[in-house]
Amino acid sequence: MKKISLTVLISAILGCSTTPVAPITAEISIYGITSMKNQLRVPLVESPTKMMRIGSEVSVIAKTDEIPMQIGTTFGVCAVFSGVSSSNKGSIKRFVSHPAMKTADGKVRTEFSYPAVLETTGLVTSDCHGYGLDNEFELLPGVWKIGFQHNEKLIAVKEFRVK
Repeated sequence: MKKISLTVLISAILGCSTTPVAPITAEISIYGITSMKNQLRVPLVESPTKMMRIGSEVSVIAKTDEIPMQIGTTFGVCAVFSGVSSSNKGSIKRFVSHPAMKTADGKVRTEFSYPAVLETTGLVTSDCHGYGLDNEFELLPGVWKIGFQHNEKLIAVKEFRVK
């Protein structure tokens, strides 16, 4: 008599596959001080400012991890992803951590995350995001991290030093 593992038997009954799913991975492909055309500010409750910039044609002005602490400076990353499918791409989030920031509403924040907006062109899946120093309370020297999470685990991150 042939032995069948319990996992295979349960999977057969439930109609599930026992094929392991490839993990989602990401690699930072571009980083630095950025600019963006056609900028708009839209609400984002997760952000310390409750707003985020959206736009088109993000470009890197300077490939650096040293960021000047000046209002109007924007910096960020772009990443290329592997293992993404239509069933799991909703679990990827954009992530930012920063020195303790007292926001306009009096709360102290050190990080935030929100859903990524992945674009697939041909076989490449990618996303870009960053942070803009728009308010006095955001001018914080120290280490800032910008990256991506999958199931609350960092899968790609870049450290920046704001000074």
